[in-house]
Amino acid sequence: MTIHRQIFYALAATGMVFAMSAQAAHHGNYEPNVDAVVEKRIEYFKASGSDIQAIFKVHLGAGDFDAIEAAATRMADWANKMPVYFPEGSKSEGAKPSIWQNQDDFSNKAAANAAAARHLAAMAKTGDKAKTAQAAKDLGATCKSCHQSYRNKK
Repeated sequence: MTIHRQIFYALAATGMVFAMSAQAAHHGNYEPNVDAVVEKRIEYFKASGSDIQAIFKVHLGAGDFDAIEAAATRMADWANKMPVYFPEGSKSEGAKPSIWQNQDDFSNKAAANAAAARHLAAMAKTGDKAKTAQAAKDLGATCKSCHQSYRNKK
């Protein structure tokens, strides 16, 4: 993904946060609408989780490289904008407080996840099952790394 696309996603997500805050202010609630941010990030995480599950449980076995590429691209897009969906005050049951104490590390882990997802998409384009499977495992490792540091298990 080009730097321009990354900037676009960051600005779009930031704009969404500002728009939600402006809407809340308009309705007399001057606190940022963190509930909407939390709901949206949960939605993105669920979609990403479904995508990685489908890659391992369905697409790799079927050799469906187009589906793997599409899923990996969606995951990369989410990872690129992920840190914006964790503004201060947007705590939730699944997020450890250490996210806001170590935002640089959290952002670096999101960037590593995006890079791994882009690599998986590139490997899927080759049609090489072994390389694609390894790239999927590498992507899964970036998910696990972040979850171990920043996700509360329910």
